[in-house]
Amino acid sequence: MSKSSTLWSDAIYRLTRNKAAMFGAFILFVLILCAALAPWIAPYSYSFQNLELGASPPSSAHILGTDVLGRDLLSRILYGARISLLVGFVATGVALVIGVSWGIIAGYRFVIFDLFCAAKTMLRNKIDFFYFVNIKGFQVYTAS
Repeated sequence: MSKSSTLWSDAIYRLTRNKAAMFGAFILFVLILCAALAPWIAPYSYSFQNLELGASPPSSAHILGTDVLGRDLLSRILYGARISLLVGFVATGVALVIGVSWGIIAGYRFVIFDLFCAAKTMLRNKIDFFYFVNIKGFQVYTAS
């Protein structure tokens, strides 16, 4: 790396050298691509039922088989990926907006708000600890 590299270029350089991260990014890209192209690559509609088939095993007509109502599982997985990705992206966006807003308010010289944030975090960590101790019943677990 040269001395003039930025923090972002250094991070991208290290990320592209990590084989596990690149494999995960490839899988995520394929999942997003399949979900986006679901109306065109799904062999059947996600709601099409053929009650005569029932729960059939994989075949040439239904690559992953069908469920008990005769719906194609591959089509339902492709369309379900769209909903799952939408929920994930919306939840991430909401968390981003709340977190950035919270950080702006805390960073804008509101010392009282900053102290409140720190106290809330410490209290939450203490509650998590006592919840864990209560569940485990004060027993020490060792690997066996």
